[in-house]
Amino acid sequence: MEVKEMEELISDYRWMKREVLRLDELLSNMSVKSSNNNLTVNYGIEATLPKGSSGMSAAEYDQLDRRERKLIDRLKRYEEIIDFVELGEDHLQNPIHVVIYSCMMEGMSYRAIATHIEMSKDMVRKHRDNLISHLSQNRHYSQTWRYLKYQKQIV
Repeated sequence: MEVKEMEELISDYRWMKREVLRLDELLSNMSVKSSNNNLTVNYGIEATLPKGSSGMSAAEYDQLDRRERKLIDRLKRYEEIIDFVELGEDHLQNPIHVVIYSCMMEGMSYRAIATHIEMSKDMVRKHRDNLISHLSQNRHYSQTWRYLKYQKQIV
């Protein structure tokens, strides 16, 4: 995994997180409008019958229009990237690196991070370079990214 690619993923984390929330809300509103849910209470034998799962079956997915399918695919892709970036925190051992990484994920500037941990901006940049090179050289972490990239090419 390239260092530039890693920096871009960390900086994109914040807006992807917001976009996942927006897409999730948008898709849940679409599914409520498109499905004919019976929201009345069942009594007697109907109450004991099994209910369908809340997940989407293959038949339901086929019935969705093209826009909804694209939104679902984009949502899944963003969720995978978010999980990947969050996984990076588990591969860091140095507590300063963990703090800098989480601050970067929140979108803080170098100056804000330096003020937060009472360190110079140059030292923050040095630690950031170390942690990103550590993550990009981590074999397991890089393999996870290659798998996600390969999955993207298939879709």
